[in-house]
Amino acid sequence: MLEFNGTAIVLAISFVIFVILENLIFYRPLKRVMNERADYIKKNEDSADASYNAAQTLAAQKDEKIAEAQGKSAQILNDTNLKTQEKFDVALREAKQNSNNVINDTQNTLAEEKKQVEQELKNEIGNYASEIISKILKKDVAVVNVNDEVIQKAMRGEL
Repeated sequence: MLEFNGTAIVLAISFVIFVILENLIFYRPLKRVMNERADYIKKNEDSADASYNAAQTLAAQKDEKIAEAQGKSAQILNDTNLKTQEKFDVALREAKQNSNNVINDTQNTLAEEKKQVEQELKNEIGNYASEIISKILKKDVAVVNVNDEVIQKAMRGEL
């Protein structure tokens, strides 16, 4: 059979004391360092999560501001285009009115000049008629009451 003596008990007691000392000397500080490291890692993860969430929030705010700025710039561009178009339309109307006024003035001036030229041509035609009649009849004859219809036909080249 197996014999139990005091050595086995001393060995058992020394083993238990060794385990207790080992636990106190090695495992507790190691466990404490491991817990500190785990806490440090957890704090860094929490900090990283908080930073990520803050970055996401800032990115969302940035996107909102960009969209808002684009909307405002589009509105400003549309307003500017409308104002520019209105100014262009006003300027175009004024230019058309001015050109119509110039055209009307020119037409009136041309009509007056045409009347003057026609009157001068009538007088010249009357003078030429007098000269022709004088040369044919060999007398000085003054043509009076020249027919306007005949002079108009002569000016149009119908005679």
